[in-house]
Amino acid sequence: MSLRDDIKEAEVWLDRGDQFVSQDNHEKAVECYTKSISINPRSAFSYFKRANSEYKLKKLKESVTDYNNAILLNTSFPFAYYKRGSVYLDGHHYDKAIEDFDEAIKQNKEFAFAYYKRGLAYMYIKKPQNAIEDFTETVRLAPTYYLAYLYRANKHFELKEYKKSIDDYTKVLEIESKHERAYISRGIAYGNLKMLKEAIVDYSKALDLNPDSIVALNYRGILLTKFKEYDRALFDFNHLVKLKPELAEAYNNRGICKYALKLWSESIDDYSMALMRDSNVAGYFYNRGNSYFNMKLFVESVVDYDEAISLDPKMIQAYYGRGNSKINLKQFKEAIRDFSTAIAINPKYTPAYLGRGSAFLKLNLYSKAQEDFSLVLEIEPNNINAYFNRGMAYKSEGLMSKAGNDFKNYISIVPESNMTKKLVDWMKQNDIKM
Repeated sequence: MSLRDDIKEAEVWLDRGDQFVSQDNHEKAVECYTKSISINPRSAFSYFKRANSEYKLKKLKESVTDYNNAILLNTSFPFAYYKRGSVYLDGHHYDKAIEDFDEAIKQNKEFAFAYYKRGLAYMYIKKPQNAIEDFTETVRLAPTYYLAYLYRANKHFELKEYKKSIDDYTKVLEIESKHERAYISRGIAYGNLKMLKEAIVDYSKALDLNPDSIVALNYRGILLTKFKEYDRALFDFNHLVKLKPELAEAYNNRGICKYALKLWSESIDDYSMALMRDSNVAGYFYNRGNSYFNMKLFVESVVDYDEAISLDPKMIQAYYGRGNSKINLKQFKEAIRDFSTAIAINPKYTPAYLGRGSAFLKLNLYSKAQEDFSLVLEIEPNNINAYFNRGMAYKSEGLMSKAGNDFKNYISIVPESNMTKKLVDWMKQNDIKM
């Protein structure tokens, strides 16, 4: 048989292999390509096609070997570099993948998908700027390839470039209008920009596409709670609990919604359910402690604040909450210690100064109370509680003029209230000019 006949027969086997590929029968395709190679071992294309089918069969080592042979036989074969790079990418050999994509791009500057795959490799090795550059080149060359916009959006989000990420998620949705994840991701980006209404709209669109979306239900419920749309929020959290009863966060967030509705007992039940599923979250103990506090179960609230602090010793709100509970338990010195710890963590945390000042008042330590209320006013000059409490401290010490000045400041900020009327009456009785 002549060389021409050999080449012709090899091409016949190559065509048969292609037919099996079109039928998604890659095992038979590999057999045909192997026969073609045995007849004509100098055909780079035969190795390349066999490598493609081996890759489909997840025979990665074999496919790399065949891509190697294809490249040895034809070094100007950008698609072979691209395909070998793809195998390396799947195998988490990112440096090798990048080298192959570099070569594919060097040989073909317009190779959009080589830029895309190289962008993925850069993404995996935590080089977001490089990834963004490659995804940008991808969409320049292939403007409708929405995955490049999606991954570029994710990288912008990672870099806290939320406006840019929103633009890219919007582009994804222009191309792929039913992309649930793009709506959710854009909603989260809107949330980070405090564009909460826009975020709710996006979560709602995601839920139109998938009413059982765990992430969208949770995030929309949280935002609806912030907007005091409690019925809608409860609908989301109730559905979330049914879908994923093992999710501690779902019970906690439903508890927050019920807390806002002053359903203290029901919120305690939800926080308890959250803690049954995950007892290592300080916030769950803190939230339940707040509900116990509002039910005037101060001993129980202290126990929960204790647990929160043991899990998160820097949780300033838990020290504050425990301090308030101890005031109600008439443990004023212990309360002062808690408020002082909160202040040590954050010297500008005014609620702790107010709490400590109140504890000093209970102990008749008027000067110390006045100091704390004065510190609040240095930080927040219009804090009505500080004016009122300092006024009471001055009044208790018999310093009527100073008390009157503080009450005047209170009245100037809150001109109409029941307390204002009482203060006005007191000032008249004590001949203090308004």
